Amino acid sequence: MNRSILHAWLAIALAALAPLARAERGAEREVETEEPEAAALGRAARKLLAARCFTCHGPDAAARKAELRLDRDEGWRRAEGASRALLAPGAAAQSALLARVQSDDPEERMPPPEAGEALSTSEIALLARWIDAGAELPAHWAFEPLQEAEAPPLARDEEKASSIDAFVAARLAAEGLELAAEADRATLLRRASLDLLGLPPAPEEIAAFESDPSADAWERVIERLLHSPHYSERRARHWLDLARYADSNGYANDQPRSIWPYRDWVIRAFEEDLPFDRFTVAQLAGDLLPNATREDRVATGFARNSPHQEEGGSDEEQYRVEAQTNRTEALASTWLGLSLGCARCHDHKYDPLTQRDYFSLYAFFEQADDAELELPSAEQAARTAELERAHELARIELAAHAPRTRDEWRVLRVASARAEGAELRVLEDDSLLAQGANPANDRYVVELELPAGSWRALRLEALTHPSLPKQGPGRAPNGNFVLAQVTAALEGGAPLAFAEARADHEQKGYPARDALSADLRDGWAIGGVPAANVERELQLVLEESLVLAAPRTLRLELAFREDDGAPRYNLGRWRLSATEAAPASLALGDEEGRSKRKAREAAANALAQHRASLPRTLVLLQRAEPRATFVHRRGDFLSPGEAVSASTPACLPPLTRDASAAEPTRLDLARWLVSGANPLVARVAVNRLWAELFGQGLVPTHEDFGTQGELPAHPELLDHLARRYQELGWSTRALLREILSSRTYRQSSRVIPALAERDPRNLLLARQSRWRVEAEIVRDLALAASGALVPEIGGPSVYPPMPPELMRLSSSGNKWPESVGGARYRRGLYTATFRANEYALSALFDAPDRVNSCTRRTRSNTPLQALALANDPAFLELARLFGERLRRERSGDAERLRSGFLLALGRAPTERERGAAERYLAVLRARFEADREAAEAFAGAGADAAERALWTGFARWIMNLDGFVTRS
Repeated sequence: MNRSILHAWLAIALAALAPLARAERGAEREVETEEPEAAALGRAARKLLAARCFTCHGPDAAARKAELRLDRDEGWRRAEGASRALLAPGAAAQSALLARVQSDDPEERMPPPEAGEALSTSEIALLARWIDAGAELPAHWAFEPLQEAEAPPLARDEEKASSIDAFVAARLAAEGLELAAEADRATLLRRASLDLLGLPPAPEEIAAFESDPSADAWERVIERLLHSPHYSERRARHWLDLARYADSNGYANDQPRSIWPYRDWVIRAFEEDLPFDRFTVAQLAGDLLPNATREDRVATGFARNSPHQEEGGSDEEQYRVEAQTNRTEALASTWLGLSLGCARCHDHKYDPLTQRDYFSLYAFFEQADDAELELPSAEQAARTAELERAHELARIELAAHAPRTRDEWRVLRVASARAEGAELRVLEDDSLLAQGANPANDRYVVELELPAGSWRALRLEALTHPSLPKQGPGRAPNGNFVLAQVTAALEGGAPLAFAEARADHEQKGYPARDALSADLRDGWAIGGVPAANVERELQLVLEESLVLAAPRTLRLELAFREDDGAPRYNLGRWRLSATEAAPASLALGDEEGRSKRKAREAAANALAQHRASLPRTLVLLQRAEPRATFVHRRGDFLSPGEAVSASTPACLPPLTRDASAAEPTRLDLARWLVSGANPLVARVAVNRLWAELFGQGLVPTHEDFGTQGELPAHPELLDHLARRYQELGWSTRALLREILSSRTYRQSSRVIPALAERDPRNLLLARQSRWRVEAEIVRDLALAASGALVPEIGGPSVYPPMPPELMRLSSSGNKWPESVGGARYRRGLYTATFRANEYALSALFDAPDRVNSCTRRTRSNTPLQALALANDPAFLELARLFGERLRRERSGDAERLRSGFLLALGRAPTERERGAAERYLAVLRARFEADREAAEAFAGAGADAAERALWTGFARWIMNLDGFVTRS
């Protein structure tokens, strides 16, 4: 289709849409919270002091000037000079604080000119009123225990009124307002379907609900939706924003990762209504639970969702620290609702959070390493066991062919081990495991005890381990390594000379002999075909026997490929042995020996290839050896300060832990979060659930329950819901049921101008809210309306249609392998997410960057969104399918038009809308009947091209209506 035709159709569509557009407008006006005047003055004064004074006179000790602290009332009692108090409660005129903020003298004025503008007249008046009222500075509400409040009586006896309605109605009555009328049934059903499923109701569901006269019709709708298989997908969509879920590592390289099993775990958790306290513990410390299951370990993917740097030349430790800070701040945003990131470089400027608090929380994650977990199905696990048995049998048969050789390999005991970057841990079998930092080219130095004897050769076994990428044996992302150089010497002696190096497998271009080369750009590697992820061995034959009359210390150095572009090809786990056998017996050069070696090689390759095909995910693995944690001066990991141990912020109730443990663990932290003593978590959690049903939380600043966040307009309701969540056993499904059953939820979202002027943000809840649905749901609505939606739940991410050239906008080199078949039409929850180059429609409709926890998405309204809905290839395809569905399922313009509205908007058209649609259909029909070429360009060649193009155009038109992407 040419551009002129597109532009003409777009102009026609927009002209038809214009009379249907709606907008909410109103002057921004703050709604006062319901609390005593003195308390309200105190909170307002605290917020003013925090904004204008705390930078120099607040919690941050390092930035504090004149030793004056204004965030605590003891700081006010100090004298100003010799004659007057800084602040005299009840006497503003005698308070030096007021005099300083009013002063015209730049030497006296506070804040000083270089720190910002002087306080306004209204701000000074606020301070004066506050001081005259007694200068009470109430404790910050969010850090206080949950308050118990009886639900106030309703002004009139309302049928099926709930405690939620009682709290809201009482607040509204104090403002001279009341709850809005109940929304019509079609609107209610679409609202609940979008809130609980993220999908529109089917026309037959709308008809059934509208005609149901039973008293419990709404309750039965709620139950049906709460137990739909798509309910868990909807809840997971919200949670994954907090978890920073993405299918790529981030940064410029942005390579794909396999962590979709974590996403599926979240879906299953909501489907099973896993209590929120257990949901929390599993994600933060599932691996530490007694008798932890595979599912428990998968849940720790919450932490592993942090970005990961794999670019050559990058500092491994720097990006390991960045990942740990990302996890620490995600915890604070998700469960505490605090802007903890502000305390990474210095004490928080406004909240009682110190830099020590920050790194004490950070210390919990420092005791865990990153790991991968294989997730075979029952059938795959049986196949793995079969291949492992075959590999073991081949190994035994090979060993039996040369029993003397195999029996005389003697494992050497490790005396000490160190590395330039990694931490080397000695395991029980005297193998060494590299953990922690993984620099681009590491070097290991190991001292071993070599017994007396006449030694002819050394053997280095490269071994697998669950903590290594793809189980190793190497530390590169694919489990490979490049051993560039092996040197050995007796303590105090000259380097040993090796005559030969040989291995049971060599990657093409990386032979065993290169491990003895002086060129560190070469080396021995085990990748290629067959797969790398099996245990291998390298044998180093000495030029002359090493005869020892007594035990000596053998110093071994392993150097790895020096190539800044290589993704850290270091060895992950290995063990060293020595033998007194003659070199000839090592060769296994006879025909039978070669045959058995090939059989073992084939079995190893089959096992490796099978394991490489298994699904896997990213998890946490608790370290056996603790890692010391330090405060980072100015947030710089290269400038460690005082040592800290794992602990929780001092402003919150103290951590309780297992007294038998040396240090508290992530399990202690997780249990503390959901203990009854912690006041923040339940408030933050129910605030988020409320936002999912009302568009914003009772605390609008979801991410900030600190002193700079907004106050709840309904504080008693917030605490009531927080307590109720706990009483319900942290059941999310049960709490949502109670909220949806309320009259408050069922209100109309119609905007009355007078109310919009008074409460433009709807903080008082005198109506329901309306908003544009999120990016993923926009496409889901089109899939559902068109009938193309494939409702399969879970599985690897998919690649819906997107112009392939868009992936070239980033430097990652990633491809977009467009899905075919049913995968093409799966829900947006399963669309592959690349951090450096988001799926275009997701980015256009305000999906987050998935680097940090997103507690609330922005909502923009731009012409680009309308243009994408009208012209994006993916939506044009769905418009064609939608049009075909209307033609297939209904006959005649009137039936198809009505069905289109029901499928797209969840209701029948109004007379005005029907008229606009009929006029638009008439224009399109005339155009396409007169121009068959244009019809075929739009809807494809074939019979009835004009009719197919007509209903495709109608479908595209209705999917561009505001109501299609708006939840009301």
